Amino acid sequence: PQPAPSPIAPASAPAGASRREGGAPPRPPAPQVRDAAESSKRQRKRVAVLEELVHTEETYVDALSVICNVYLQPIRQADLITPSDTKAIFSCVEVLLPFHELLLKELRELQANRGSDKDFAVGETFIRLSDFMRNYPSFVNNYGNALETLKRTSSENKEFKRFLKKCSRTPEAKSLDVHSYLIMPVQRIMRYSMLLGEVLKYSDEGTKEYEDLEKAVAKLRDIADDVNESKRIAEQYKEVFEMQSKIRGLPSSLNLLQAHRRCIRAGEVEAILTIVEADDAASPRGSRKSGNTAWNGQREVKRVFLLSDILLICARRSDKASKFVYQHHVKLAEILGMRDASQMNNSSEVLGLMSSESSNNKGKEGVAIAVSHVLGESTGSGGANSGGGLSGGSPALILL
Repeated sequence: PQPAPSPIAPASAPAGASRREGGAPPRPPAPQVRDAAESSKRQRKRVAVLEELVHTEETYVDALSVICNVYLQPIRQADLITPSDTKAIFSCVEVLLPFHELLLKELRELQANRGSDKDFAVGETFIRLSDFMRNYPSFVNNYGNALETLKRTSSENKEFKRFLKKCSRTPEAKSLDVHSYLIMPVQRIMRYSMLLGEVLKYSDEGTKEYEDLEKAVAKLRDIADDVNESKRIAEQYKEVFEMQSKIRGLPSSLNLLQAHRRCIRAGEVEAILTIVEADDAASPRGSRKSGNTAWNGQREVKRVFLLSDILLICARRSDKASKFVYQHHVKLAEILGMRDASQMNNSSEVLGLMSSESSNNKGKEGVAIAVSHVLGESTGSGGANSGGGLSGGSPALILL
């Protein structure tokens, strides 16, 4: 008998062809392949952060160079302000510049000597150099004093003010004024721990670089903790400084730049009770008079700045010189019965003055601020008196 024919083996599918319907699913990549792909992805992210670290250090060194060479040195040579005022404005910036030039030099050398994978180690460099960054709290703590000195010297010395303007117009300064540069060291120190933390996240555990980065990040975070509170105060001080520059007609006795002062909130308000100056002989028609102040019940939009210890009430201007015109201010410490504003360190004491929905402010969420001594007489306990009259009882309210 003839042997049975052997079955014909099916032709194998060409490489890369999709599987047939009902066929076996493709095998997942082997663990070694997955690990290699993940490792390559992590390394690319690590290299990207390292590149950002070097690039931002270059930008920062350029900024420190502008502070020293475009502003500080020419100011000294021009002899327009006293050496003590110059020191108050620029603090230890001349010490920071050579250090960061050295740090940038080392980072560039490490970058230049990297392998084909474009990776390079930075942990040991930051362990060795990070202790120098403890100079930063000194600069940050002085930041408020620097802004105040700048404001005073520019106000007293018009030639110095013109000189600063001239410096800002140089190609190196890129039209940024000295205030814009002085805030940069305050911001930079916080960025190191963040960037190195990202490098650490994408580094391989168990390596010397990983251990060095752990130590460097810990040291930088300790420094950042020391600086953090000072930085917060410095930025709030800058906010008050910028706010003051927008207000025209502030009394000479009212210096907004104080170490304890910070801006809590600012916004437009509808003044339910409008202040009207009047003498003792007469008061505006339909208004109620109190001493030499009368009230007419008109509604007028004001700009109100709620600071940690005072409330500023301003009118809006349309010219370019200033955005607002000072009208009144209220000491919150007097309203709260405190001996002085230093007792108002906890912002909740200020925010405790806030109220939300009120039947007297057309349903808009807002803030109620007691201003009894501005009004000279108080309103009823229900809030602002929409009828324009004043009644005895609790202090009058301005509703934000």
